[in-house]
Amino acid sequence: MDDPNRSITFGLPVSDVEGAVRWYRALLGDVPQITPAAGVTEFEVLPNCWLQLIRADAPLEPGGIVRIGARDVRAAHERVRRLGCEPTAIQTVPGVISFFDFRDPYGNRLGYYQVL
Repeated sequence: MDDPNRSITFGLPVSDVEGAVRWYRALLGDVPQITPAAGVTEFEVLPNCWLQLIRADAPLEPGGIVRIGARDVRAAHERVRRLGCEPTAIQTVPGVISFFDFRDPYGNRLGYYQVL
């Protein structure tokens, strides 16, 4: 069976992305860093394992989000629906990423993404 998962991303909401980037850069050291969209910065802390800082202008929801990199985001979306969860619509940043979020049956925030 072909493994549908490629990587994993842990997303944390922050009120000040620039300040958080400085703090996490000091914490994590010289690891790859990208800014895939406005208000989002990611650090590759291990091969194919990313820590994502997400600007949260509203009051922060406790906890973060775990996102799994998929080979096919549409297939992952359908799998989540078949498992009884209500995923968000697939969103796309053209030429960068497609993704969706959902909650597992226990209320945890999860998501899938596909790098384009």
